[in-house]
Amino acid sequence: MPQLDLRTKTALIVDDNRNRSTLLRRVLRELGLTRVNEVPDVADGASGLQATWTDIAFVEKDLAFLDGYQFARMVRFDPLTQNPFLPVVLLCSTVDRSSILRAINTGIDAVMAKPLTHGEVNSKVGQLLGRPLTYIRTGSGYFGPDRRRRPDPGYGGHERRKVDEAIRLGPGAEFVRQDTWRREPRHAETTPLRPMTVDIDDIAAAAPAGKRSFAQVL
Repeated sequence: MPQLDLRTKTALIVDDNRNRSTLLRRVLRELGLTRVNEVPDVADGASGLQATWTDIAFVEKDLAFLDGYQFARMVRFDPLTQNPFLPVVLLCSTVDRSSILRAINTGIDAVMAKPLTHGEVNSKVGQLLGRPLTYIRTGSGYFGPDRRRRPDPGYGGHERRKVDEAIRLGPGAEFVRQDTWRREPRHAETTPLRPMTVDIDDIAAAAPAGKRSFAQVL
């Protein structure tokens, strides 16, 4: 994978604890992400996403008013957000099955347990910015990264992620505003996907309680 030039990327930190936010900002700047915006709540974060193209966001799960899950919903469905395909990293004091399942269903890209280490943040930034993801929007209301791992033509159960369309994006893709909230990338490939199983149960079962990073799980 070619070396990422993080100097051209913009990060957003949404955290009402100034000390935590400052520490994460320092780590990101050491990695080369010099453009880092910090806000204390979801409302300010949403305003920032409307005004500025953002490449990755780190959001605290437990905020004073609106929480990290609600932030992710705003990212995906607010028609004024410049980048609805923004990689969202949820920061949690404790990661358990319920928080992982809710993050998956909210369209969050990754969950990380605090305290964060320099190596974990470096790995996560490289993963989310270095390897463009496929995002999908479904009739059931899901909009987020496609986590389906394998095709299963013999699967006869309920299709939990029935796909309306999949949008494949590359770094720096440009969007054109349309009359509805959804924006089409100018140079992206839009392709219907075959029915596939979603191994959400496998993901949740693999998650032990306690503090750890779920970079590989999600």
